[in-house]
Amino acid sequence: MENENLKAHYFVGDGLDVALENNFFDSVLDNVCIYANHIEEIKKMYKRVYDFLKVGGKLITVCFGKETLGYGSGKEIEKDTFTDITYGMLKDRGIAHFFDEESIKQILIESGFKNIIIDRILYTDRGMKVEQYVAQADK
Repeated sequence: MENENLKAHYFVGDGLDVALENNFFDSVLDNVCIYANHIEEIKKMYKRVYDFLKVGGKLITVCFGKETLGYGSGKEIEKDTFTDITYGMLKDRGIAHFFDEESIKQILIESGFKNIIIDRILYTDRGMKVEQYVAQADK
Protein backbone atom coordinates (compact mmCIF):
# COMPACT_ATOMS: atom_id res chain seq x y z
CA MET A 1 0.00 0.00 0.00
CA GLU A 2 2.78 2.39 0.95
CA ASN A 3 4.63 1.85 -2.34
CA GLU A 4 1.48 2.83 -4.23
CA ASN A 5 0.79 5.85 -2.00
CA LEU A 6 -2.48 4.29 -0.85
CA LYS A 7 -4.04 4.25 2.58
CA ALA A 8 -6.03 1.43 4.11
CA HIS A 9 -7.71 0.77 7.41
CA TYR A 10 -7.45 -2.80 8.67
CA PHE A 11 -9.15 -4.39 11.62
CA VAL A 12 -9.93 -7.83 12.95
CA GLY A 13 -13.29 -8.39 14.58
CA ASP A 14 -16.93 -9.17 14.18
CA GLY A 15 -18.39 -7.43 11.14
CA LEU A 16 -21.42 -6.35 13.15
CA ASP A 17 -19.30 -4.70 15.84
CA VAL A 18 -17.35 -2.35 13.59
CA ALA A 19 -17.37 1.12 15.12
CA LEU A 20 -16.71 3.46 12.21
CA GLU A 21 -18.44 6.57 11.06
CA ASN A 22 -20.79 6.54 8.09
CA ASN A 23 -19.59 7.82 4.71
CA PHE A 24 -16.01 6.91 5.62
CA PHE A 25 -14.70 4.54 2.92
CA ASP A 26 -14.23 5.00 -0.82
CA SER A 27 -14.45 1.23 -1.28
CA VAL A 28 -14.92 -1.98 0.66
CA LEU A 29 -13.62 -5.41 -0.37
CA ASP A 30 -15.17 -8.52 1.16
CA ASN A 31 -13.27 -11.61 0.05
CA VAL A 32 -15.40 -14.55 1.28
CA CYS A 33 -15.93 -13.24 4.80
CA ILE A 34 -19.53 -12.04 5.09
CA TYR A 35 -20.86 -15.38 3.75
CA ALA A 36 -19.83 -17.12 7.01
CA ASN A 37 -22.88 -15.99 8.96
CA HIS A 38 -26.62 -16.49 9.35
CA ILE A 39 -28.64 -14.75 6.63
CA GLU A 40 -29.98 -12.01 8.95
CA GLU A 41 -26.43 -11.14 10.01
CA ILE A 42 -25.34 -11.13 6.36
CA LYS A 43 -28.10 -8.65 5.53
CA LYS A 44 -27.10 -6.42 8.46
CA MET A 45 -23.43 -6.53 7.41
CA TYR A 46 -24.16 -5.48 3.83
CA LYS A 47 -26.32 -2.64 5.13
CA ARG A 48 -23.48 -1.56 7.45
CA VAL A 49 -21.05 -1.65 4.52
CA TYR A 50 -23.46 0.52 2.54
CA ASP A 51 -23.59 3.03 5.39
CA PHE A 52 -19.77 3.06 5.73
CA LEU A 53 -19.29 3.90 2.05
CA LYS A 54 -19.09 7.45 0.78
CA VAL A 55 -21.65 8.44 -1.85
CA GLY A 56 -20.37 6.91 -5.08
CA GLY A 57 -18.30 4.38 -3.13
CA LYS A 58 -17.88 0.83 -4.41
CA LEU A 59 -18.34 -2.59 -2.84
CA ILE A 60 -16.70 -5.72 -4.19
CA THR A 61 -17.88 -8.87 -2.45
CA VAL A 62 -17.14 -12.55 -3.05
CA CYS A 63 -19.30 -15.39 -1.77
CA PHE A 64 -19.74 -19.12 -2.37
CA GLY A 65 -22.40 -20.56 -4.65
CA LYS A 66 -24.51 -23.66 -4.30
CA GLU A 67 -22.41 -25.63 -6.78
CA THR A 68 -19.50 -25.58 -4.31
CA LEU A 69 -18.67 -29.13 -3.23
CA GLY A 70 -20.11 -29.65 0.25
CA TYR A 71 -23.28 -27.60 -0.25
CA GLY A 72 -26.12 -29.49 1.39
CA SER A 73 -23.90 -31.52 3.71
CA GLY A 74 -23.60 -31.12 7.45
CA LYS A 75 -26.35 -29.50 9.49
CA GLU A 76 -28.70 -27.06 7.74
CA ILE A 77 -29.37 -24.31 10.30
CA GLU A 78 -31.53 -22.25 7.92
CA LYS A 79 -32.22 -22.24 4.19
CA ASP A 80 -28.89 -22.53 2.30
CA THR A 81 -26.85 -22.06 5.52
CA PHE A 82 -24.92 -25.02 6.91
CA THR A 83 -22.54 -25.85 9.70
CA ASP A 84 -20.44 -28.97 10.28
CA ILE A 85 -20.01 -29.37 6.51
CA THR A 86 -18.75 -32.90 5.96
CA TYR A 87 -16.74 -32.59 2.73
CA GLY A 88 -15.34 -30.10 0.25
CA MET A 89 -13.17 -27.05 0.79
CA LEU A 90 -15.49 -25.64 3.48
CA LYS A 91 -15.34 -28.76 5.64
CA ASP A 92 -14.76 -27.88 9.31
CA ARG A 93 -14.81 -24.13 8.62
CA GLY A 94 -17.88 -23.15 10.64
CA ILE A 95 -21.02 -21.56 9.23
CA ALA A 96 -21.37 -21.17 5.48
CA HIS A 97 -24.22 -19.55 3.60
CA PHE A 98 -24.41 -20.50 -0.08
CA PHE A 99 -25.81 -18.04 -2.61
CA ASP A 100 -27.22 -18.03 -6.10
CA GLU A 101 -27.02 -14.94 -8.31
CA GLU A 102 -30.54 -13.75 -7.51
CA SER A 103 -30.14 -14.04 -3.72
CA ILE A 104 -26.93 -12.00 -3.56
CA LYS A 105 -28.42 -9.41 -5.93
CA GLN A 106 -31.58 -9.10 -3.84
CA ILE A 107 -29.65 -8.59 -0.60
CA LEU A 108 -27.53 -5.87 -2.20
CA ILE A 109 -30.61 -4.11 -3.57
CA GLU A 110 -32.32 -4.28 -0.16
CA SER A 111 -29.17 -2.78 1.39
CA GLY A 112 -29.42 0.21 -0.95
CA PHE A 113 -26.78 -0.66 -3.56
CA LYS A 114 -27.19 0.14 -7.25
CA ASN A 115 -25.34 -0.58 -10.50
CA ILE A 116 -24.88 -4.18 -9.39
CA ILE A 117 -22.76 -6.41 -11.61
CA ILE A 118 -22.35 -10.06 -10.70
CA ASP A 119 -19.85 -12.48 -12.21
CA ARG A 120 -19.81 -16.22 -11.61
CA ILE A 121 -16.60 -18.21 -11.32
CA LEU A 122 -16.37 -22.02 -11.43
CA TYR A 123 -13.05 -23.68 -10.67
CA THR A 124 -11.49 -26.57 -8.83
CA ASP A 125 -9.30 -26.32 -5.76
CA ARG A 126 -7.31 -29.49 -5.14
CA GLY A 127 -9.87 -31.32 -7.24
CA MET A 128 -12.87 -29.89 -5.37
CA LYS A 129 -15.49 -27.92 -7.33
CA VAL A 130 -15.93 -24.31 -6.20
CA GLU A 131 -18.53 -21.79 -7.35
CA GLN A 132 -18.11 -18.15 -6.39
CA TYR A 133 -20.03 -15.01 -7.13
CA VAL A 134 -18.11 -11.76 -7.41
CA ALA A 135 -20.42 -8.77 -7.09
CA GLN A 136 -19.63 -5.13 -7.68
CA ALA A 137 -22.03 -2.46 -6.49
CA ASP A 138 -22.16 1.30 -5.97
CA LYS A 139 -23.59 3.40 -3.19
